[in-house]
Amino acid sequence: MIRSWSDIEALDPPLTAPERQLIEACKAGVECVLGDGTRPEGADPARTIRADLLRYLILGGCADCLVHEWGVLLAGAWISGELDLSFATAKGQTLLIRCGFEKPVLALQTAFEVLNLTGSALKGLNAQGARVTGDVFLRDGFEAEGTVSFSGAVIGGQLDCSGSKFCNPEGDAFSAQGAQVTGDVFLRDGFEAEGAVSLLGAVIGGQLECSGSKFRNPEGKALQAQNARVTGGAFLCDGFEAEGEVRLSGAVIGGQLVCRGGKFRNPEGIALNAHSVQVSGAVFLSDGFGAEGGVYLLGAAIGGQLSCNGSKFRNAKGSAFDGQRMAVNEGFYWREVAVDKGSVNLASARVGDLVDDLKSWPSGENRLYLDGFIYERISASFIDAERRLKWLSRGTIWKGEFHPQPYSHLAKVLREMGHERAAKDVMVEQRKLIAFHIRKRARIAPNGDWDVAFRGLGVDLLNAWRWFWDFAVRAVAGYGFKPARSVIVLAVLFVVAVFVANRAWNEGSMVPNSDVILVSEGWRAVAEQRDASALWTDTGAPGQDWETFNRYAWGFDVVVPILSLGQAEAWAPSTERGPWGVTAWWSRWVLSTLGWGVVALAAAAVTGMIRREGE
Repeated sequence: MIRSWSDIEALDPPLTAPERQLIEACKAGVECVLGDGTRPEGADPARTIRADLLRYLILGGCADCLVHEWGVLLAGAWISGELDLSFATAKGQTLLIRCGFEKPVLALQTAFEVLNLTGSALKGLNAQGARVTGDVFLRDGFEAEGTVSFSGAVIGGQLDCSGSKFCNPEGDAFSAQGAQVTGDVFLRDGFEAEGAVSLLGAVIGGQLECSGSKFRNPEGKALQAQNARVTGGAFLCDGFEAEGEVRLSGAVIGGQLVCRGGKFRNPEGIALNAHSVQVSGAVFLSDGFGAEGGVYLLGAAIGGQLSCNGSKFRNAKGSAFDGQRMAVNEGFYWREVAVDKGSVNLASARVGDLVDDLKSWPSGENRLYLDGFIYERISASFIDAERRLKWLSRGTIWKGEFHPQPYSHLAKVLREMGHERAAKDVMVEQRKLIAFHIRKRARIAPNGDWDVAFRGLGVDLLNAWRWFWDFAVRAVAGYGFKPARSVIVLAVLFVVAVFVANRAWNEGSMVPNSDVILVSEGWRAVAEQRDASALWTDTGAPGQDWETFNRYAWGFDVVVPILSLGQAEAWAPSTERGPWGVTAWWSRWVLSTLGWGVVALAAAAVTGMIRREGE
């Protein structure tokens, strides 16, 4: 190992022309460009520098060969042997651009002022625990076959890997796990990695910029940034592509998380895992965003909006979009979304405004789960009850179980927005479905056992009664939400009663409702006539002072039994004079019973005896 000028003089073979050129450049503080300055693809006597000599110069040389404060500035060299800078301190900047390295570079716990390997090609770089006062540049054509690791490193400036290529399919291609970077981290503009890229637990003082990059690790994690801390925004957009899982779970992002137009592919698992991520700004999974595999935002906390407009989700093996328990302070945008396969799970999620369209929500069994989904307002979206009920019908039955909460919440929001009628329609539909599923759960399937058969028959009879009661409460009072329906029902009953009374009167089947009159001489004198009642009450007849028959008043007396206009007390249908008399005789009991029921249900609805949860 070279430590002094005497060690250099003892080199065998002695210093070559390019090595002497480098020494003179380092002493003068100028750049040493070998050949045409391009990166050599292999050993070249005119451009080869021994790694041991390069290490000596990077560390500052010695008193007999003092390196300038600018440090080492070398371009277009081939570095032979292993360059090991571990636990050392570099003098000035370490600039090795467009250089080729025969073996991996070791820089464990090394202290650099600036490390610039722009355009160079390495077999690997181990800079774990390195301390860099300024920037680290691995950009503009930098290539590495093998792991490049800055795990635990402390970088005072930027970490820029723009336009670089990292290849290690069997492990980590690039790792900055636990690193602390004061500035930005750039993995963009043509950045490519085959193998895992790990920023696990990294602390980034600026932005994480991955626009236009490609990550490929189909059997594992393409980009691992779990528990990372990013002061600025994180950009995985504008040509970003990942094959394998992108994991942001537990990460804290101080700006936006932008994935516009990004392509995430991991068909056998999770494509984008942002479980419990905390984003101070907005999250954009929009404008051409595509995911094949699950997109998980479980427990995510988003300070701005969450936009999924114009995105595509597909996961043949589970949830395509899972936002359980996520919290979005501002709007949740779900328009022009395609969910080709897989489910959308918003159980217990909370958002600000809901901005959506019906066609974007998946339909089919177990494809949409809305139980516990809370939104403050529906904005710039459809609010009519018909389409909102279609939306709810897709997301309230999960694995055979009916969940009524989404109906209650939708009604609450519509009511607060002033759409009272639509809110009532929603609550009526909820009660209808609750009753249906109660009957459905109660049914006992036959299995050939007589005891089970008898119990099933009993349940079926009970369900028949439940159905009748549910129908009556819904038809008459809208489960208490629409008591005005009772007026319509009473009107229908009234029309029937008037029609029957009129036909019975014209038939001569309406007679005085008095035993005394029916045996009187005046009545008996006309009793055999077809229009006996009309003759008996005519002017000058014995019954001219009797209550004049009025079909409308009689119908009202029959249908509204709590009030009396005296007609039902004065006139009664006879079963002996014709078929309409028989019909009127029987129908008054039916109509009166129905009237009592309608009035009772209406009173219960108005007074609140029929409960109206959700108001």
